[in-house]
Amino acid sequence: MEIEAAVGQLSPDVKHLLHMALRAAPEERFATAADLCDALRSALARRHPGYGRQEAADEVAQLLAEGRVRRDVVEFGEGGLFEEDPAEA
Repeated sequence: MEIEAAVGQLSPDVKHLLHMALRAAPEERFATAADLCDALRSALARRHPGYGRQEAADEVAQLLAEGRVRRDVVEFGEGGLFEEDPAEA
């Protein structure tokens, strides 16, 4: 049941792939990581035609940029994540 709660928002096709990947019997799972990768890529292509490497790279770059901004707010706007070492001051 914990798995169902964790994957509740996923599409039925991706849920099916995850359930298959987590099956107890090895013969019921994907034979290799490459097989799982191919299945996930096929599911992505069906749901989002035209989404490929460049779109994924752009999305990752945007997430990294947003993460840097958030890190800077924490580090510079709130005095940092760690207390200053008096020996370094």
